[in-house]
Amino acid sequence: EFKVELLGILAKEPERNVRGGVVGVAAKILALEPTEWPELWQFIAAAAPDPHPDARELAFWLLGEMTPTIAQQLQSQFEHLSQLFRTALADVEGRVQTQALKALGQLLSFLADEPHSINVFCPLLPQILTVAVQQQDD
Repeated sequence: EFKVELLGILAKEPERNVRGGVVGVAAKILALEPTEWPELWQFIAAAAPDPHPDARELAFWLLGEMTPTIAQQLQSQFEHLSQLFRTALADVEGRVQTQALKALGQLLSFLADEPHSINVFCPLLPQILTVAVQQQDD
């Protein structure tokens, strides 16, 4: 199946640019079939705490590309997502922090008119600001 192949490419592709293209394809497929690809969510859940920084970065790259789908389909999972973002914002790898910051920024921007949804992420504001300042200094 095509979706399984995409996940395989995401897991094994060494070239960042190629992974980026596949991330875009995966996000588009998910937007068309938001409830038909639970393996993608499992992939992200496994990649976010992975020992390899490329995998962790990829998890948040995917989340960033899937912002509209997440905002519309995963509100029941916002607490869990908040914990994933909390961990990534404290990651030892700057590129993981940066990707998490981008993904979270996109999600917060998308949810700006929904205060009840955005409140789950408010406790992350100090970490968001810390990472943003660190990134600016680098």
